[in-house]
Amino acid sequence: MEYKNILVGTDGGEIMGPVYNHSAYMAQLADATIHAVYVLDAWGTKYPSTRGETMYYTLLSKGEEIVANAKEELTKRGVRGERVVTKMLEGSVGRESSRIC
Repeated sequence: MEYKNILVGTDGGEIMGPVYNHSAYMAQLADATIHAVYVLDAWGTKYPSTRGETMYYTLLSKGEEIVANAKEELTKRGVRGERVVTKMLEGSVGRESSRIC
């Protein structure tokens, strides 16, 4: 079986380390591209917070930080930078993730 694309959904949590390890290993074996994706399910987040900003923009910023960190972690594990594609999506996790690869 030949892998060309590997989809890694990430939430930036502590448990992602082993996921990045395994994904990087598989990508290097197959010379595959890793698609590191964060999906923002923004339903109900457009209401202002007490700080005057909406939760939506806070979560969006955090998601961008998470995918940037995913790329950094994967390249530290030996995946060439051009073989790591990051993407922020918005909507239903299942629906959006199925549109990537």
